[in-house]
Amino acid sequence: MKILFQSSDFKPTKRTIEYARKKIATLDKFHDGIIEAHVRLRKVRTSRADDKICELKVGIPGNDPYVAKRGFTFVEAINKAVEAMKRKIDDRKAKPVKVRQRAGKELSRVVEAIS
Repeated sequence: MKILFQSSDFKPTKRTIEYARKKIATLDKFHDGIIEAHVRLRKVRTSRADDKICELKVGIPGNDPYVAKRGFTFVEAINKAVEAMKRKIDDRKAKPVKVRQRAGKELSRVVEAIS
């Protein structure tokens, strides 16, 4: 998986980049078809204390899931974004199974009605 970083208004430290790489690499456990991940770290000038944002977009065949999370530090924002992405990937993988099960039940009802 290729991981691309982008930051605005600051230069992230090597430690932050390595931490993000390590956390994002865990997404491979949830989906085998991940091609690339785009990570954007930025600071927002607001009166709120949680002004660090991590935006994460994962390239998967089909629609690419996107997550943006805020935190007091970049590490916290990265953690929140990766956890949210794990949930999105799990939901995406689970939905087709439910649709197939529903279609199978409807088909069995039609067969029973015909018989």
